[in-house]
Formats: sequence, structure tokens, C-alpha cells
Amino acid sequence: MSQATADVVTMSRSLELTREAAEHAIKDPEDLNHFRDKMNAYLRSEVDPEFFSHWNVIPSPFVVDDAECRGLFDQAIALHDAVEFVLDAYIDGQPEVRALYDRYDVLSEEFAKCAATWQGWGRYDFLLSDGARPVFIETNAAMASGMLPMNYLNEYYRHHVPEGIAPGGERVPLPYDDFSRGGEVVLKHGRSVHMNDGCVAILIDGNKKFHEAGMLVKSLHAAGCENAVVASMDDVTEKGGRLWVYGEPIALAFMKVRLFGAVHKWSPEAFREHGWFFDAVKRGDLVALNCLAAETLAEDKIVFAAMRLKSMMEQMDDRLRHVVDHHTVPTYPLEDGPIILDGQEVDLVETALGDQGNWMLKPRNDYRGSGVTSGRAVSADDWAALLHKEMGKGDYLLQQRVDHVDLPVALPDGRGAEVVGHNLAGGVYVAAATANGIVARAGAGEVVNGITGAWMLPVWCRR
Repeated sequence: MSQATADVVTMSRSLELTREAAEHAIKDPEDLNHFRDKMNAYLRSEVDPEFFSHWNVIPSPFVVDDAECRGLFDQAIALHDAVEFVLDAYIDGQPEVRALYDRYDVLSEEFAKCAATWQGWGRYDFLLSDGARPVFIETNAAMASGMLPMNYLNEYYRHHVPEGIAPGGERVPLPYDDFSRGGEVVLKHGRSVHMNDGCVAILIDGNKKFHEAGMLVKSLHAAGCENAVVASMDDVTEKGGRLWVYGEPIALAFMKVRLFGAVHKWSPEAFREHGWFFDAVKRGDLVALNCLAAETLAEDKIVFAAMRLKSMMEQMDDRLRHVVDHHTVPTYPLEDGPIILDGQEVDLVETALGDQGNWMLKPRNDYRGSGVTSGRAVSADDWAALLHKEMGKGDYLLQQRVDHVDLPVALPDGRGAEVVGHNLAGGVYVAAATANGIVARAGAGEVVNGITGAWMLPVWCRR
């Protein structure tokens, strides 16, 4: 076991380096303001207008210490393996796991591990807790976006940042700095098993999440795959026992669809309409990235509760128990009854009512902060009413609140600039069981994303 895996990972030096870079950048506020405007204009007009329209990019980098980055990546891969462990337990029929996931029983016959891993392309989101310890809170195993846009963002920053506001130190490349990396990991996932001849199809559903799709095709081309297309699920047809699109059989499908969620989801009718697709995946006619189990079991935040089941922890090895204990957030289905918290048996709802400021109520399957309520944001009466309203329905869970450490950001205001502490919502891009890079978002609120006015930051790894 590596030292980075054996010890609790912290990112204290990364915070120091980030502060150093922010304080350096505000010494030249004119360049900082001008470069911010120029960078955002480039990303929105020439890279991905849809993706970057949701974000303002601030050229104040999250500077990551190389050794701490490797430790973070080690824990992200350990989390990947813990999720795989849970999914294998579900398929094996372990009762406690099946009980947590009972909403998917109607689909369970369609679950098929069509590659070496259940998961294909995800982004494991983390917060930095007190002590700068990264704590993973979501897997985003269904439709994670941003790895390739981050390539453009970081490359533009790296090549165009004015010398007067550039961070110091020797920069260390990260895997996603190579634009072909995205295509390589897609192909690696498909080639982990026998893959039929045919095209790689980036499939979009009725939610029309086209951002990054064109980049994926370009990245696949850069990785040596010329036969890659973007298509709608409606363009797929069945012929001769294979699925086809644009006159080509599909060998591998990158699923940019969202099956569950309050806003972006498939209706029951859509499941019935597309059952033939999942049947084809189960038969092995094509490889799906992400497969149906990744879209459901791995994407569901209840996976963090499943990991902490006593029966699961007893079966895990030390490496998996370590990441669960130290680098994931305690998570529980919103049900009345006892839980083990900090080694003690307590009633979950009583505890959440009596200590509401340390709990977050979250929907199991949504994203972009939809439906998330912090106990600190509502009155005691409203909190109690909300818990009792949703308790036992199976749609919500409780996560312990992670107390953020401040991430220093050089914030330009059009004229000057100042260093302001914000909450970091980080993410590690995990694809084909490899860690490929980091996304960094910063904001003032507890929920940090594009719809709450958060910013994206360049990521700069250095020794």
C-alpha cells in the first residue's frame, strides 16, 4: 500500500500555493481584469458556447501540489473501486444493498457489465474540509461533463496568462492536458472486453446535452478513432441483431443521457421505448459507456450509504475502508430509525432535527444543486416539516455537512482586485478506472455550481 493511500490525504500545501498565486495576481489588477474578459470571450465564442455560458472563468488558479495531487488521485481510484464493490454486491444479491436500491428492482434484469468496469466516465466531486482533507460527496457517474472543456481552459491559461499574474514554480502536466486523453480512455473502456466492429456513437437524449459531445469526437479522432459520430437516441435503429446509426453499426455508445433526476430524466415511456437498446447492450452487441448500472446504481448518492453498511465494510480491504472512512461524507437514507454515527448508535431523524446545522438534505439522483437544502438555511420549523414530508419516500437522503476551508481567489471587479476566501467544489475526472484531471469551482454559497453564480478556475499542478 502506498504512503499516499495509507495516510489521510490533505491539501494544505495546495491551499498555501493557491494563496500565494492569488496574492501575486492582484498586484497587477489591470492585467487580471483584462485577461479575465479575454479568456471568457475566447471560451464562449470559440470553444463551447453552451458549456461556458453557465460559467464565469476567473484566472486565479487552484494551484495543486504535485504530491498532494497524486494522493488525491489515489483516493479517487480507491473510491472508484469501492463503488464497483457496491455494484458487485448488488448484482450478487446482498440483501442490505438490494434494500437501499429497491427502486431499481424493475430494471435489475437489464444490468449488464459490458466492459471491465461498471463505471465508464465520471467526475467524483469533493469538498475540502477542515484540515484541507478532500471529502467526496458525489460520483456523477451518469453524465459528467467538463473534462475536455477543462483542457481548453487550462491550455489557454497556460499559454496566454500575462507574466505579471502567472503562478510560479515548475508546472507538472496532468493526464487531461493531452487532448487525446478523453478519446483514449473511451477506447480503453471499450477494448477492455471484446468490442465488435463499428462506430463510436456519442448518443444524446431528449435533454439535448450537446456540450462536450463535439469535443469527444475530436478527442477520439486525436486518439486514432476516425469513426466517431454524435447522434440522437432517435437516430438509432435495430437491424440484423445490431444497433445502427447513420448507416454504421455501433460498437461503443457514449451515453450522454440522464435516466433519473427531478429535471433531467427519462420518463417511464422513454424506458419502454428504449428497452431494445438496453437489451442489445445486455446481449453484448455493443459496449455502453456509461452502462445502465452506472446511470442508476453508481450515480445515486445512496452509494455512499451503501459503502458504510457494516456488512460492506467488513468485506472491504483496508484500502477501500480507508477511503470510505476518511474521504467520503457520512450519508444515510431519510428514514426513521437508528444509525451508527461516530461509533455510536443514534436515531437519524432526532439527530438531524437536534443538530440541523450539521446536515444537508439532498435528492438521491439530481445534480446542479437541484433540491439541496442546508439545515443552516432554513428555520427549525421548516427543517422539521421538510424532513417529515420526505421521510420514508425513498427520494431523499441526509449527508453530514462538510465544513469548508476557504480557498483564496484573486477576484477582479472590473477595476481592481482582491483576494477573497470562497468554498471550493472540486472534482476528479475518473474514466476507464484512471484519474485524469481536476475541475475547480469556487463560490460563496454552500452549493457551488454555475446556477448559483460560482466560478471556474484554471488548475495548475506544480512541484
